This record gives sequence, structure tokens and C-alpha cells, in this order.
Amino acid sequence: MHVIISEEARRDLNDIYLFAAITCEVETAQSLIHKMLDEIEFLQVAPDIGTWVKSIIERDTDWRFLVSHRRYLIFYKIVGDKTQVLRIMDGRTDWQKVLFKV
Repeated sequence: MHVIISEEARRDLNDIYLFAAITCEVETAQSLIHKMLDEIEFLQVAPDIGTWVKSIIERDTDWRFLVSHRRYLIFYKIVGDKTQVLRIMDGRTDWQKVLFKV
């Protein structure tokens, strides 16, 4: 299975890095992003590991999410033989409203 990271998800990673670098240390930010990328890479071998978004909210969607570092949500969907990482958000945000207008 091939993993594709969308431009929005890349921007999310960049924003997460910048916030962590400002509020913590650059090394902490780098470590966080490396661990997230490792988790994303793991989707190549276990794409079904994530939870269905529709199990949390009443939406007919094929999106799933993976919890990263007890705080971040990696949203993705499986399309054929590809896993598309769509967004990465802090779970404390109103992601349901932002992503699904709930």
C-alpha cells in the first residue's frame, strides 16, 4: 500500500512543527514530526488500523483517523491501493466542524 500526504496535511505538519518549536524546543518539534511520519508510514502495512470517522459522528464518510501522541488526529482514507493522508489536527480543536461542518 502506498501512502500519499496531501498538501493540506503537509501544511498541518508544518504548522504543528512551528507551534512545537516556539512553545517547546526545536528538538522536541523535530521528534514529534518524525514520530508522526513514522505512524503515517505504518499505514502502508496496516491501513485498517484507524477508527472510522462515521463511528464518532453521523456522517457518511470513508475517512478514518489515527490518534497520534494522545493529542493529534491523522485523518486519512483508503482509495484502491493507496492511503491518502488528508489532514492532521489537534484533537482539542473542533475538527468535526472544520472538516465535516457538524
